[in-house]
Amino acid sequence: MKRFIGAVVVLGSLVGCATPQQTAALTGAVVGAAVMSSVYSHPAPAPRPLHCHTSRQLIGYDIYHRPVYQHRQVCR
Repeated sequence: MKRFIGAVVVLGSLVGCATPQQTAALTGAVVGAAVMSSVYSHPAPAPRPLHCHTSRQLIGYDIYHRPVYQHRQVCR
């Protein structure tokens, strides 16, 4: 909104020293810029990537005395 008011003030100061066609072109440019700046919306931020890691916990031994682990994947 502040830009629009500033553009109107500049436009008003240039009206006296420009031809009617130049004034119309400048008015169209100011109005077009104001409309486009109000319509434009910033893109949504990109989602953070997931970081996963696997942890394992010893839960016992099998019949051959080999360790048996329980694996868990944690993602953040």
